[in-house]
Order: sequence, then C-alpha cells, then structure tokens
Amino acid sequence: MKFYPIAVLFSLVTSYGFAADESSKSALDAYKTSGQYVLEQCRLTFDTVILFAELGQPPNEKLNWAKCVQDAKNSTKADFAAALKSIKKVKPQEALKTYHVALISAIEGIAPGSSERKISYEQRRQSLDAKLTEAWVRFEVEQ
Repeated sequence: MKFYPIAVLFSLVTSYGFAADESSKSALDAYKTSGQYVLEQCRLTFDTVILFAELGQPPNEKLNWAKCVQDAKNSTKADFAAALKSIKKVKPQEALKTYHVALISAIEGIAPGSSERKISYEQRRQSLDAKLTEAWVRFEVEQ
C-alpha cells in the first residue's frame, strides 16, 4: 500500500523541529522556516489527496488542500510583515519582497491545471522551487 510511506513522511515533517521555539529565532528566520513548513505541509496534503484518489478512496475531510493553501498564504503574510520590519536596508527589503512573491507563487502552484500533463506539472513545480531558491540566494547576497 502506497499510503504508509506518505503517512510516515507526513508525520515526520509535522513533528520535526520546523515549529521549534519561535521566540529564540529572529523574525527573518521565523519567516523563512514557517514559509518552508507551510509549503511542504500543503504539498504533502495535496499529494495525499491525490494518493487517496488513485486508490479509489474518498479522502479524509481533514485533508483540505485548498484550505491549506489559503491558510498558508495568510500565515506567511504576518510573518513576512515582521521579517520586513526587521530589515533596515532598501535592497534587502526588495529582495525579501521578491522571495515572498516566489513563495506565494509556489504555494498557489501546488495544484496542477485542469489539462496539465503530469510531466508539465512536475517541471512547473521544479521551476517554482528553483525560483524560490534563487530569490532567497539573492536576498542573502543583498544583506
């Protein structure tokens, strides 16, 4: 059964130290960590819904990936505002804004288009990941 590895992976990701003591981190670290966490959480939720569909089983009502995406966008907005306030220089602020746009694009890009082929979907997802990584590297350079 394919579900077991996904369930184990999901439990490891959700129990891992992503949501560790937020008070000991800077606002910037908290933003990056929470952004990565919600992105992976929504991806795992979507992948689990797809797995249930492939197995011909109705998904658990707790697996609402559309709500996960909306919640992720809302939660990163607050963390982004705090992180942006913690940066004093203009260029790093602009680079962080670019990273935030890439993060929101990656979150919104979790679901495939209605007529999108699997290979196109995987390439698009990889492209969004590459843009996200590139935006973070640009931010680090600008700091």
